[in-house]
This record gives sequence, C-alpha cells and structure tokens, in this order.
Amino acid sequence: MLNFSCKKNVNVSRLGNNIDIELKDSLVFKVPEGVYISDIYWNFSKTKVEEPFFLNSDFPIERISKYNLKNDDWDILKFEEDGPHGIGNANGFHYVSEDSIFVFNGHEKEFYLFNNKLEINKKFKIQGGNFSVNLHSYFKPALRNYVFYLPGVDFVRFDKPSGVNNAYAFLKIDLITGKQEKIIKYPDEFKDKVWKREYLIPKFILLDKRIIVSFGSSDYLYVYNLDGKLVKKVFAKSSKINPLPLKSGESNNSYKAHYNYLSNGFYSYIHYDENNEVFYRLAQHLPKHIDKEEKYLINFLDLSLLVFDKELNLLKEYEVSSKISGYNSFLDDGYLYLNKKPHLEYGCLEDLDECRTFYKYTIL
Repeated sequence: MLNFSCKKNVNVSRLGNNIDIELKDSLVFKVPEGVYISDIYWNFSKTKVEEPFFLNSDFPIERISKYNLKNDDWDILKFEEDGPHGIGNANGFHYVSEDSIFVFNGHEKEFYLFNNKLEINKKFKIQGGNFSVNLHSYFKPALRNYVFYLPGVDFVRFDKPSGVNNAYAFLKIDLITGKQEKIIKYPDEFKDKVWKREYLIPKFILLDKRIIVSFGSSDYLYVYNLDGKLVKKVFAKSSKINPLPLKSGESNNSYKAHYNYLSNGFYSYIHYDENNEVFYRLAQHLPKHIDKEEKYLINFLDLSLLVFDKELNLLKEYEVSSKISGYNSFLDDGYLYLNKKPHLEYGCLEDLDECRTFYKYTIL
C-alpha cells in the first residue's frame, strides 16, 4: 500500500559542474491495523538473497516490524522476553536474513543469533571491559566476513581530559574465533577536552576494506583500515554546524551537553550511494525561526546534505526543504530517502502520516 505522490523537478541544486540533486517524489508507508511503528529505531536491510526491507522496532525491543519495499507487505517478528529464547532488555538488532537475526542486549553485555523460528541458535558475550555498545537509529553495527564492528564508548571518566585520551570507539568481534578487541581510539581533536557521550558515539560505514567514521561533533571524516589503523582524515565541515564551546575544565552536565548538541548542530548519518558513487553526510541544525532558549526535539531540526565523490572530495552542501527532518534515512537503488518532520510538538504519535512519509532524492 505504497502511496507515491510524484513531485518532479523540485528543489534542484547544482553540485559541481555537471551534478544536480533532485527531489523526485515521496513515499508514504500505510500501516495496517495491528502494526505498531516507533519513531525511535529504524533500519534498512538489503541482501543479495532477499528483497529490500525497511525495519522498525520499539525500544527496548519486543518486536521488529518488517516492511518489504518491493512487495508492499508487512511481517511482524515477535520475540519472547524471558525463557530460553528470551531477549530481555534488548536495545539493538542487525538483520542479515530471515534465518540470521542478531539481537543485542547492552544491559547484559551479550547478543543472540536467532533463526527464522525466532529461536536462539547461539549466544555471544560482549567483553571489552568498560566498553558500552550503543545501538539505535544513528548507531548501527556492521558485519563483514563474520566479523562484527560495534560502535560505542568506553565507560571512562569523560569529565576528565584523560578519559577521552584513552577511550576507544569500536569493538571488533570475530564470530568464528571468538576474538574481541577494541579498535580506533578517539582522534587527537577530542583529547584534553571535556566531551559528553552525545558527541562521542561514531556513525560509520564499511566500504571495501575501509571504515569511514563520522563523529557527531567533528568537522572531519576519518578513514581507517579494518584493523582500526588511520588511513586519512578529510575536512568535511558543514557551514551550518558551529564548534562546541566545551573545553577542558568547563562544567558539562547532561542537560548542558544535550542543549549544546542541538543548538550547535551535529552530524548524524553517513551513507554511500554505490549507484552514483557519492557519499552523503547529514548535518542537523537549528531552524532559523526557533528561539535557542526554547525546548526542541532532534526530529524538528533542519537538515543539510554534504555530498562527496568516492574519494571524499566535497562536491557541494545542499540545504533541503525545512519540511524534511532526515532523523531517519536510508538508501536504495540510487535514491536517498529522508523522512518528513512531524507537525506536533511531541513528535510521532500513533497514525500520523507525517511520521511515515519519506522524500526521495537522487543525483543527476
């Protein structure tokens, strides 16, 4: 029950000499009765075996709503909370196929491999000492050749400069050998400063033999090899993002951290479009009309797209329509899908079309 509202040749911006970005049309998910859609955790999966799926879950996870973009149908995966196949207080998942679904339980520091009957085939303990796995819409794991790369932060003293100096950003887990190791220390720009978790957790993609990392408060993109060794860093600043004012010795409580995170702007997703060979880095920032002293939510922020070629050379920054949030986004077949802003103060409620609408962009 997809509803395509075609809107051709809208919001075109020049990207370099011969590249345009264009809003093609919109996509509205019609949710049948009995299917609950949360605005907290979205994901997207496309494998060589299965059709592309749009995945959504509540938080903590009790079920995963699985929407087939090609067949326009829903499937609900309902997990047990307790018992031999219970997931407990799960906070993330990674969908490989209908017979291989990984569910993460950060509280218990473990994750589970489920089969197509939603039975646990295997349990894995997360080691890594004080490393805290953070998985939700922005922070997704990646799997390559039976090795998981999990984003997170070390539980170190972030109120002290020495904490960040010794903290890692990823946990690498080999599912065959069981070997686990922390990789990728935070870059020098983070050192000897007071940073909160909000600024630290990495967003990343695996591409070929590279890990391309976007930190929420960094104007750079960092490229590492699969062992976590730095290959290069690239200046990738949005004109809409302001530098964080927090330096060593300054107070940084959670309220102030969240306020600064939103009021200064931050970088959310990074995507690679293999059809058009471009990267997108999403920058979220305050709308001009919002008073910085008032209360606001992440999914009400405005959005800019930074577009890079495959060598990470910046082509252009493109400011999308103010009606688009981009709090949730995904790529499919050369199109970048960005969600519409909700119109209510409290974000997505049960049946608002605003929360189910995605706008479809492409490079020309």
